[in-house]
Formats: sequence, C-alpha cells, structure tokens
Amino acid sequence: MKINSIISLAFAGIVVTGMATVSAAEAPKMKYSTEIPANVVTPDTMETSIGTLNFVDGVPTKETAQKVWDQLDFSRAVEAMIMTTPAASLQGFRKGIQKWGPDNETMIYWDGRLDSKGLLLTGNTTVVYTFMWVDLKDGPLVMETPPNVLGIIDDAWFHYLTDFGDAGEDRHYR
Repeated sequence: MKINSIISLAFAGIVVTGMATVSAAEAPKMKYSTEIPANVVTPDTMETSIGTLNFVDGVPTKETAQKVWDQLDFSRAVEAMIMTTPAASLQGFRKGIQKWGPDNETMIYWDGRLDSKGLLLTGNTTVVYTFMWVDLKDGPLVMETPPNVLGIIDDAWFHYLTDFGDAGEDRHYR
C-alpha cells in the first residue's frame, strides 16, 4: 500500500509539473503571423474632450457607447443649426422687406454706403446694398435694372445663382 501511495504521489507530481510547463509556455509562433502595431490597438481607456472612454478588448462599454452617441447627436444638432442659419437670416430679410411691400415688387436699399450701424453679418462699406425677394413659384420673372448696376442673385441658402447688370449675361444688350 505504501508503494501505491508513492506511485500516486509521483504521478500527481508529474501531472502538476506538466500542467505548469504547458501554462507557462508561450503560444506557438505561426508561420504567417502578423505583428499588430501598438498604435492600432484600442487601449482600455481613452481621455477625450467628452470624458473617459472605456473599452473591453477593443469594444466600448455600454456607458462609453452611449456617451459617444450623445456626442454625435449634439454635433449633428450644431451642424443643423449652422447649416440652416443662412435660410433663417434671409427669411428675416424677407419679413422686413414685406413690411414695405409685396415680393417681386419691393426693393429695399441703403441710402449711400453701409456703415458700422448696419446689422449685416458680412456687410462692407464699398457697395450700396439693395435687397429684393424674388419669388418664382408662379413662373418666370422679368427684372429690369437701371444703367450701370452691378448685382448678384443668391438663393435662400446664400448660394450664388447669377449676376445682373454690368457683370450679368444682359451686359451685351445695353
């Protein structure tokens, strides 16, 4: 019985030693293994302008994912505000012009050159400003201008459409 105990203990020692050797060994290097550069591995945490982002094996935690989605929503809201500012600004111009008369008939102008009292975002002092709201929903509109006029037509988003007067397509007919 003593021999059986010694054999059992020896066998157990061999098994434990073998397991320790297997667990301590490195994974085998494969022939076609590619080293992963450290700069493409997602860290466990990242400090950002929206706070600390946490990852588990490169996957964002639930809280991190929510924080990023909230930031994307906020960014898109800011972008929507910025992108619609031109149309909102021109709608304000339109309402102001309509206080003096209807669309397609009323033109507002500054008497002389603009000074610092004009409430225009990009106004300058080298031109005489006029504004008119042209509404083409009922069809084309013929616009007649006096001689030596130089002007542009923009759409409701401040996108350039055409010139009129001395620089426009009608300049050859004067």
